[in-house]
Amino acid sequence: MRTTTVDVLPVHPTLRDPVTGQPLRALGIGRRGPIWPALGGSDDDGGGDSGDSGSPDENAAPGQEPGPDPDPPTGQNSEAGQPAGKPPKIEGEFDRERAERLVENLRGSVTREKQKRAAAEKDKQEAEQRFQAVFDTIAKAAGLKKDADEPADPEELVRQLASKDEQVAAKDAEARQLRIELAVHEVAPGLQADTKALLDSRTFLAAVADLDPADGDFADQLADAIKAVIKANPSLKAAPAKPEPPAKSGTEVPAAPGRGERKRPTSLFDAVTRAYGT
Repeated sequence: MRTTTVDVLPVHPTLRDPVTGQPLRALGIGRRGPIWPALGGSDDDGGGDSGDSGSPDENAAPGQEPGPDPDPPTGQNSEAGQPAGKPPKIEGEFDRERAERLVENLRGSVTREKQKRAAAEKDKQEAEQRFQAVFDTIAKAAGLKKDADEPADPEELVRQLASKDEQVAAKDAEARQLRIELAVHEVAPGLQADTKALLDSRTFLAAVADLDPADGDFADQLADAIKAVIKANPSLKAAPAKPEPPAKSGTEVPAAPGRGERKRPTSLFDAVTRAYGT
């Protein structure tokens, strides 16, 4: 095997020996290039036995190609140069004014949000108070609430109002039925109908159930209903009136005086006297 002997070790193009001030001379030639002595024990200034210190251009001897870059350390990000799993380092100067503005904006947003929530809660309470006031007014008007200090129960108020409505509807229906019956008594005789038989007929009552006595043509509608029922059931007609006896002719002769009702004698003497005319 042929061995090449190097008589002179290369010197560093920029670094100098701190003692002599002469250009720094390599300690030897390694697999990746010249091996430079460590200056001050710093990893950045010189390599060691491994020859990994310094840049590839600095480690390479004059006229030699630089060696390949060493593998990045395990557990580190080769691109960012930061340990894996940790946030990247933020470069640049800290802008204090910008940070203060950001904090102030955040505080303003929080304050505005609190104000919005407080306003919404206030509006809700005012709406509930107005709602309760309306119910109290209705309850007082309907006579369902007597104690002003005790708020009315909305559900109970609704039930009581519904009961009142049912009672009013029943009264209205009863009054309407009485008005229809009164109108039948007025119209039926003129149509030769039996009033009592009409009011006892379910067919007739069903026919006039939808009539409204408040309508202007109620009388005509009632008359048409009576005519239709009589036509369908002739038994609802009124019986023909009996003829009146003929008037007596001549002059009525008054009864003779003294022939009126005779008084019964009250004693034996009165009886004998009346019998003998004495």
